[in-house]
Amino acid sequence: GIVAGAASIGSILLAVEFNPGLYIDLRFSPLALAGMFGGPIAAAFAASLAMAFRFWVGGTAMIDGLVAIAVATGIGLIGNFWIRKRSPRLMDVGLLGLALGASLVVLMATLPTLVHARVLAMIGLPMTVLNCLATALCGFILLKTQQWALERSILVTAFSQSPDYLYVKDRNSRFITVNENMIRLYRFKTTAEMTGLSDFNLLSRPLAEELYYLEQQLMDTGVPLIDST
Repeated sequence: GIVAGAASIGSILLAVEFNPGLYIDLRFSPLALAGMFGGPIAAAFAASLAMAFRFWVGGTAMIDGLVAIAVATGIGLIGNFWIRKRSPRLMDVGLLGLALGASLVVLMATLPTLVHARVLAMIGLPMTVLNCLATALCGFILLKTQQWALERSILVTAFSQSPDYLYVKDRNSRFITVNENMIRLYRFKTTAEMTGLSDFNLLSRPLAEELYYLEQQLMDTGVPLIDST
């Protein structure tokens, strides 16, 4: 929520003047995404920060700006309610972008100050399209980030709870990480104590040299070693 609010403020500060007195920014995209991906608490933080900054900036369109911020955040919260029983998908992000774009068009066509300034006619199209695209792109990145985090969590859980002796080595056959069984086997207390070591630190030199040769052969050829003793 704080990150989304800061992103919204940053977008306001970096607004581009499209026509004299009329600026285009992407403040609404992070607010909608905060509502959809973060839920009510994140949305409240994001909207509060954006609203506080918009109030501090002031101007004749301040009230309309606050309303627009609230609506964009609300669109995100509706999306969050829509996906509350499942994980978000790319289609959900696309629908969020479309809903945000439609709401921006309605706001520019109805809010008094914006109507008087002919905002819809002057910058309506680029403002809507850019916020839709920003929502789709950032939403896609968030989806991928969540997916990678989930996959990593599953891998870490399987790695740590496996009854086998599991480890990962770098190109020089040094341990990058090991599971609990490996730690107990070599009588260490933590994974960090084994990180950076190699078989030469743990085994007799002839056995370490044999394992090193096999590991380097595996890395060079990509052919797995199955049931190798």
